[in-house]
Amino acid sequence: VHAHVVYGIPVRELVSSDDQGSTPITLQVRLWDSVANHWVDTTFDGSFQSGSHPARPDIVHGALAFPASGGVTFWDLTASQSQNRFGVVAGDDRAPLGPPSFSISDVVVGAPHQGLLTVINGDTVALMPMGAAAPNDPLQLFFQVRSDQARPQVTTTLAVFATSKHVISARPALQLSYSGALRAGLTAVQRGLDVSRFHPGTYQLNVMISVPGGATASQHATVVLH
Repeated sequence: VHAHVVYGIPVRELVSSDDQGSTPITLQVRLWDSVANHWVDTTFDGSFQSGSHPARPDIVHGALAFPASGGVTFWDLTASQSQNRFGVVAGDDRAPLGPPSFSISDVVVGAPHQGLLTVINGDTVALMPMGAAAPNDPLQLFFQVRSDQARPQVTTTLAVFATSKHVISARPALQLSYSGALRAGLTAVQRGLDVSRFHPGTYQLNVMISVPGGATASQHATVVLH
């Protein structure tokens, strides 16, 4: 099992070390393994060029990939600069690919037009670190499904709900279903999503996979259109 953490840090939060905008950052990832009952710490030191990406000059962005385990139930990421500056912390209490017979990883929602890309197990994945896109930017979804056996017939349903003040609309703004198959182990899924007819606002994207017999697995992500 590998953990993939995508991050975006506003340039205004950082201090450059030279006139060229070189920005040293220390990234510390902490994982809590509830099975082994201990923390796993990983530290990355690097130097980034602030505002070097033409699509998003206002952020420093990237993705970290490192070995994890099925027992991980919490992670946090701390970004810091030297001992004289405070760090910025982000965390998530969702486990990567839990123990059921089949399960869905976190859903990565990206906007290819923003030009922020990473590679996950050989798949080129569009990113959207700040979680926001324009309605005329087609979105790309990426997630992985782990199955304990090959499943020749599964149904995937994507549903998008408008949200307001943390209240989710009762009816989806968009819903579609399609059939497919899962191999034993990990199956990577990429899907485009046209949101050009959506009004600006916050939306919850739900992904549900069902198999014959009634078993289901689901995951969700939040998208802001501006």
